[in-house]
Amino acid sequence: MYFIADVGSNYETTQDLIDSVYYAHKAGADAVKFQYYDHKSLYGYDGDGMRGLLTKEQLDAIRDKCRVMKTDLIITPFHESHVEILDQYVDIWKVASSDINYMRMLKKIAKTGKFAILSTGASESRDIIRALSLFDKRKVALLYCVSSYPSAEHDLTYINSLAIKFKVRVGYSDHSLDVFNTAYCCENFFGCKIFEKHFKIREFKSPDNYHSLLWDDFKRMVDRTRRQGAPTWRINKSELDMVQMHNRRLVAINDIEKGAVLQYGINYGAYRSKSRDATRISPFDESIVENRRAKRKIFKGQSIAEYDFE
Repeated sequence: MYFIADVGSNYETTQDLIDSVYYAHKAGADAVKFQYYDHKSLYGYDGDGMRGLLTKEQLDAIRDKCRVMKTDLIITPFHESHVEILDQYVDIWKVASSDINYMRMLKKIAKTGKFAILSTGASESRDIIRALSLFDKRKVALLYCVSSYPSAEHDLTYINSLAIKFKVRVGYSDHSLDVFNTAYCCENFFGCKIFEKHFKIREFKSPDNYHSLLWDDFKRMVDRTRRQGAPTWRINKSELDMVQMHNRRLVAINDIEKGAVLQYGINYGAYRSKSRDATRISPFDESIVENRRAKRKIFKGQSIAEYDFE
């Protein structure tokens, strides 16, 4: 599956943009995506408060870093005039869901001959058909998208529906907060060829920050999805408290002196621990403990470890 790290508004400096390319590559992304817009390109008149129009110096820096990292550069334009400006930088075009009916811009994008990816959030079939009519179907893909941030619901069966109905490559532009399951299911069960996810190198005060994955979580997502065969069952780091404190293990219920015989219900039992402990013995293994002698004093409430008895 082709992974796109969508930086969006998650940057403050030119160095952030450059670092985003580096960490996207390190996270396993095939492409890194940026947006190019200002108030006028969205609303038709000048206004304040938007910081999406990348400078020439920034675009040069992003392109050069992408070439070094062998990472595709994707940019989303938001005005027909942007296509000519960006064409020298772009490897692949991305069209936002809101612009799937922007025929003037789509025609200019199609004319470049480069591959284009169209998001379809809140789009009707007739709009998708008219947009696709402008492109060579070998050079266009559709992304299923839920246009809410973050998206609370998604129906991944729509991905297959897009492929069947429109006969093009399909994928998913994911705005959920899920790290693992969505990407894995998209590739293995729903015919997804492209997976786009918001991406950040650190926390930012930006509109996209809340629904973006930190780069190391993005890497975990990519690694798990690309792992061959069924997913390996493992405990993730968010579950360590449960494993090390709350899962039952064999625990001394009173002080056990050195040399004392270990007997279930007399001096030990199956309980939770009050401290994190990675040396626990599971109640499944009670038989290896019962009637053994303590090699050292074991204090009340302490988990029993294999080196505690002989």
